[in-house]
Amino acid sequence: MGLAADTPADRVEQLILLSERLMKAVREELNALNAKQYEEAARLGQEAAPLAALYRRETERAHKQPDLIKAAPETRKKALIQATEKLEAVLDEHAAKISALRELTEGLVHSIADYVAQQRSRSAGYGPGSSKSDQYSRSAITLDAKA
Repeated sequence: MGLAADTPADRVEQLILLSERLMKAVREELNALNAKQYEEAARLGQEAAPLAALYRRETERAHKQPDLIKAAPETRKKALIQATEKLEAVLDEHAAKISALRELTEGLVHSIADYVAQQRSRSAGYGPGSSKSDQYSRSAITLDAKA
């Protein structure tokens, strides 16, 4: 599904509205992340996903078919550029927040894995000099780069 615009001016107006709606949705998710309301942020992210997909499709379409917006009034095309720039700034802020949270989470997982490995290696084996002390190192936790 895409925009149902009849004229270039209508298409530009719809792209502006879409940009503003997506920016609002991303800001809401970012606010939830900043407030450490992660479940709410996840819900908001799922709600914003269709808007983001539509935005991506329509902007790609406008780039591939410039005649779709070429005849729109210059003032509205400038407004679209401004809306796009504002959206990109919010998306950059969102990406930085997600990246920071991901690094934090990965660091915690690695710390927990190291701690578990140390605890297991201390208790592994059946006596002094046992060769089984490293056998169970890090076997309890699997790290996934997709996390």
